[in-house]
Formats: sequence, C-alpha cells, structure tokens
Amino acid sequence: MGLLPLYRGNMKKRITYLFLIASFTGLVTSCSCRAIPPIPTPDPGPGPGEKTMVSIAVKRQPNKREYEIGESFNRAGLVIESVFDDASREDLVDGSFNLSIPEGYIFTTADISENYQVTVTYQTFNTSFSLTVKDHETPPGVTLQSIEITHPANTTKYFVGDTIDLAGIEVTAHYSDTSSKVVTGFYASYLPNMNTSGEKTVDISYAEGGITKKTSYRINVYNKVTSLSLILNGFKQQY
Repeated sequence: MGLLPLYRGNMKKRITYLFLIASFTGLVTSCSCRAIPPIPTPDPGPGPGEKTMVSIAVKRQPNKREYEIGESFNRAGLVIESVFDDASREDLVDGSFNLSIPEGYIFTTADISENYQVTVTYQTFNTSFSLTVKDHETPPGVTLQSIEITHPANTTKYFVGDTIDLAGIEVTAHYSDTSSKVVTGFYASYLPNMNTSGEKTVDISYAEGGITKKTSYRINVYNKVTSLSLILNGFKQQY
C-alpha cells in the first residue's frame, strides 16, 4: 500500500513525459511536411565587362546597287554589324543574317523602283538598305534582233490534258550592237493542242521598241496509262 502513491506519481510523470515527446514529434513532422517555397533569384543582368546587343546596322552597302529587270541580285560587298549598349560595334559573319531576297534573285517589272527596300534580319533585329531597279534600257539606235531560250522550262514532258507550264524558262534578247540581255516580259504566243499525244511546239515571243521576236521549244505529250495487260504462262491478267 505504501508503494502505490509513488507508483502513481511516477506513472503520472511518465505519461506527461510521453505526451510532451509525442507533441514535439508531431510538431516537427507537421513542419517538415510543408514545402518551403524557393527564394526567387533576382536577374543579375550583365556582369562586369559584359555588353548587350541593341541593334544591327549596315556597315557597307553591296557593290552593285543598280539593276535592270532581268538582272540577278548580288550581295557581294555587303557588311552588317551589331551595335551594343556600350556603343561598340562588331561585324556579323556573312551568312549569319538573312535578306528578304535571296542571292541570285531575278528582278522583274514588278520590282521597278528608285527605292527598292531589302530587309536584313539577325535574331530579333532588323535593318534595311535600298536598291534601284530600272526597266531595261536600250541605247538610242540599238534595236532588238532576236531572242533565244537560254534555260529550258522545268517541264517538257506532259500527259494528255495537262496544262503547259512556262516556269524555269530564261529568255535572252540580242541587239543590233551585239549586246545581249536576259529579259522578262516574254509570253507564250502559241500553245499546242494538249488533248492529243505527240511532239509539239510552244512559241515564245518578246517585244521591245515596237519590234517583236519569236523563238520556240518542243514538248512531248503522252497518253495516260488507264490499264495494263500482263500475259504470264499463257494467262492474261488485266490491271
């Protein structure tokens, strides 16, 4: 009987102690289960000695800046530079930037302008330079003598019922002073009947200074294959 109060007192302390441990463990567990949001890292910006590109500019124009229709664009001599926020400049590697017209682009009557703009693009930056595109000028007293096809059409073989395509044709005009020029503005002055097969002729004409000259090229028109018969070991199979 004399041990019961001590046992009861010790039991009360042990329960209190265990309760405190359980509460503390729960608190730690509760805290550890909550995700701690990351601390945002501010953008440090350019470090010491670093610079930022702010634009591009034309440092040197192309060697050739005047064209006549029928001539092809040549970018030789063009130099583009990058401009930085510290006012410094660096040449861009040729070919690393894009132009709104490709190398070799052939100017047509639609391009005639005293201020034909060519846009230069590098990453998100743009600049431009201008060209002069003029109509073909024949010197006084010089007349058109003949024309010839100096590059064939892309398509010269057709099936019955197809439409003739002049794409790819290059026409060169020859003049009385022995000069010659690649010209545009030519047209098909005669198109053959495409409803029959066979070798046919397409006429190409070009007019300048009140004189019209003609040349031609040949195409082949084939019948469409609608069925195929195969005889094998004496048996005929129709496809």
